[in-house]
Amino acid sequence: MVLAALVKPIALLVLPIFFLALLRGAGNGRQKLRFVLLSSFGSLLLLWLSFLPFASPFLLIERLIHEAAAGAGFSITTFVYFGLQTIGLPLSIALIGQISLLLFALVLLVLLWLTWRGRAAERGAADIFAAYILQALNFRIWYAVWPYPWLLVDGLREATAAAGYRLRIGWWFLLTTQLSVVIYGHLRLFALGGSHHWAHLIGVPITFGLPFLLAKWSPRIVV
Repeated sequence: MVLAALVKPIALLVLPIFFLALLRGAGNGRQKLRFVLLSSFGSLLLLWLSFLPFASPFLLIERLIHEAAAGAGFSITTFVYFGLQTIGLPLSIALIGQISLLLFALVLLVLLWLTWRGRAAERGAADIFAAYILQALNFRIWYAVWPYPWLLVDGLREATAAAGYRLRIGWWFLLTTQLSVVIYGHLRLFALGGSHHWAHLIGVPITFGLPFLLAKWSPRIVV
């Protein structure tokens, strides 16, 4: 999992969740300490070896933070920004982004607590990726792929109606995100006069809200 994070930094989000899940099941106090020391040493060694031919990992972290906070595109956060503008609350997109990031941090803490209390790490992984998507200033269509494998694994692990419903939401979300490209690209440019406001008003409910309705109405997905 550390190697996955070194390939794509977004995988860092699930590391603390699975770390706690593994730590919880590591046995007695001595075995837990052994797990913490070995996993920490191994992770740092992998990090050092991966960046040895290149620059410091801190430069990469700084660049990623800058890119994540640089402007805003099609996203729920931008949708909220336009909505507040409409009702006469002109908060800056930067402030809304900071509030969203704070809420995201609180969600992460809750998920870590639930994981330590025995909740399945696969479920937490899907939830943390979903939370990231909700707070992102710039949504990209490939973000929809991140929670889906964990929803799939969780659905196979826990064959319940709730798990099946979550899996169907993830499945439909893979499709509605493709529609967001058409709405925010072609429809906005050629039918909405280039209006970002109207593109968000149409695109956000379809992209992020429609999967919940379709998952209710659609038959069970067989995997």
